[in-house]
Amino acid sequence: MTAEHNATLSERGPQFFTDGPITVAIGGEAAITRWEILGHMTAGRLSVDSVAHGLTLLGLNGDFADDAVVSVFIDDAEDPLVFAHIEPEIPARRVLIAEAMAAVWNNRIQDIADTSAPLYQDAVEDLGRLEIPGSPHLNELLAQRRRSTTTDRVEIEALSHLVHELRQAVVFGAAGFLAADPAELKDTTRKALAPDGWIHRLSLLVAAEECLAGALLAGIRTTDDPEAMAAGLAADCTFMLGNRAADLELCGVLSEVVDVLEDPALRPSHRVIRMVARPTQRMLDGAVHIIQPFVNLRGPGRGRDGWLPSELTAGERGGDAAARAADEGQILDAELVEDFRPEELATAFGELFEEMLPEAEAYVKKLRNDHPDDSVDQRKNRAERRFMDLAARKTADTNLGYLELDEAVALHAMTLALLREVPVDDTGKRERQARQLQLAISGYGRLQEFPDNQLIQRGISMAQSSLYAVAFHRLSRDRRFPRLAVVMAMLEKFAPTVNERFIAERALEVINGGALRILAMMVDKAIR
Repeated sequence: MTAEHNATLSERGPQFFTDGPITVAIGGEAAITRWEILGHMTAGRLSVDSVAHGLTLLGLNGDFADDAVVSVFIDDAEDPLVFAHIEPEIPARRVLIAEAMAAVWNNRIQDIADTSAPLYQDAVEDLGRLEIPGSPHLNELLAQRRRSTTTDRVEIEALSHLVHELRQAVVFGAAGFLAADPAELKDTTRKALAPDGWIHRLSLLVAAEECLAGALLAGIRTTDDPEAMAAGLAADCTFMLGNRAADLELCGVLSEVVDVLEDPALRPSHRVIRMVARPTQRMLDGAVHIIQPFVNLRGPGRGRDGWLPSELTAGERGGDAAARAADEGQILDAELVEDFRPEELATAFGELFEEMLPEAEAYVKKLRNDHPDDSVDQRKNRAERRFMDLAARKTADTNLGYLELDEAVALHAMTLALLREVPVDDTGKRERQARQLQLAISGYGRLQEFPDNQLIQRGISMAQSSLYAVAFHRLSRDRRFPRLAVVMAMLEKFAPTVNERFIAERALEVINGGALRILAMMVDKAIR
């Protein structure tokens, strides 16, 4: 890529770096959000300083504004072995892409670890000490590597072998669980939760993957001669793609396990029966608590650019019908806007900011303790990923459980305020932040970053309506308002057969994810 071409891309929009099935997009947040919504919603977000080494080698470290973001998209339908056969035209570009891949893997597996239950010490001891210098237990290595990331080929080889062994243990354990007699569910779950059982092997797998991803990332960031390291970088990229593919396959199996453990038939409604069955229920719920974060936080990861139904792509008018189906039986956006008074939202969010402040303080303290070397932007990206997962109800807060949308927005707003050291100790300031948030959302539809696309406009509309509805909800008015959830009317429209249901669910994830991404942008703009 020539300097002239780079300059042209900088003027017109994001810069794209593609190598095999991976595309790294870097640019302004609005433009990157548009790119993600229009076919790349499975992409992982990073801050620009997460790929600083690669940008330095390419001579581009000063080419992006402070508010630029990085988005890493992996097309899982392409051949993951492509790196073994194609030499990069510009070796330093592969450094950038490998750094981005490793950073996404490292961050996302840390998100899973943060959401999961702590490592079970008996399971750690059953695994034994690692055959690397110092012979640490896995939890000891994890604690050390979160504070001092290093790279060592002996350690990488040992962790690679461990990850493979643990993943296979989980795969076969889950398969055996699904094949067992349903009448023996209690016993099979108890065995799976034993220190040497496959469910705790999943927790160990997450910890081992985090150590491995961190070690690979450290090695990539010490690459000074890309041409000399070309073969090693190709091997690292192929290795990471292979692990991604294996984890996605595992997610499919684990989702079936969760379906079994959450079967409503196992949750008796009769009070006496429920009391008698309480120990079993707690055991089943404990198993779900360990498994669910891995299933949810990896994302769908299987879509191609063209899989959206035509009703939701650019230039199609069918999106209006989809929007009507989504809003069936609910109050219209226009009615919410007409009845809305800004001061009510400011008051409502001011109160909610106050409620969520202690939880935000605890989360920020944990972020700084667990990831002391992260920059402010990297912590902000962690917080945004957490907001997306909480708002979509893919995961629950450790202390508060599953959050309503307004609670997730308030928690994210207070988290950003604390990370940026914005004053949060007076009610008036919080009400002004709430007013800024309302004005940002209200004015967003007039911005010119996005063309007239039904999918994006629907996302903006849902984000606006959700915030307007907060005032009505918090002030106890008798209103029903749009929710970011899977809408059965749309599923029926897009999925006339069972085989098409997966595609329809992925389409709805994009609608919801787009709205949440826009909402995250508006919170980011308001909390300054």
